[in-house]
Amino acid sequence: MYVTATEKQHQKDGVRHEPDGDTHGWLKLDPGQEKFVNDVNKRDEQGNLIFEIVCKYPIQQKEQAAKAACRGFKNAVKLPPVGSHVAITGTWVSDQDHGGWLEIHPVTSIVVKK
Repeated sequence: MYVTATEKQHQKDGVRHEPDGDTHGWLKLDPGQEKFVNDVNKRDEQGNLIFEIVCKYPIQQKEQAAKAACRGFKNAVKLPPVGSHVAITGTWVSDQDHGGWLEIHPVTSIVVKK
């Protein structure tokens, strides 16, 4: 998988900073990994698999749930540079709050492959 920044709302670090403090990043899959995306990824996320590192940025939303969830937690997962070939570990889920695209959320490890 390769880290991309194909979405218009990405920051300089290549991801979108979500109001709940999470990242919203994009992965271009290697050949043979097509099963990890669905039609919603293809339609809404340019065919990319989404990855989210939780509690990475300051929380901007007013709801207290994200603040409570991140209180006292420091996420040590480092964001790789755009274009990196990576292996990501985490939970592969369908995000029903966003139409059902598939994503890795939360990410527990990112290794840049050489």
